[in-house]
Amino acid sequence: MGETREQDVLNTWTDELNAALHPLGILVSGVDAAGILPVGAVTSPLEALRALTDADIISIAETANKEFATRQISAEDIRVAVARTRRHYA
Repeated sequence: MGETREQDVLNTWTDELNAALHPLGILVSGVDAAGILPVGAVTSPLEALRALTDADIISIAETANKEFATRQISAEDIRVAVARTRRHYA
């Protein structure tokens, strides 16, 4: 996957995360959105999103709550953003 496509995936992830969090009054930057993804050994953000398990999604929600100084973000909010982002690249 090229650098441009990776940036497109991150932009989509940020947009979908913000759409999911908007009802909570939370708006995150692209850097913050990328920062809560557990990319690790995975070669691309899209592969990271595709590989997420339920446990990973719960962990992302916990990380997001810490990073964004809130307790409002649920695993379901993250699950919705992940599913919508994946749909863009199905």
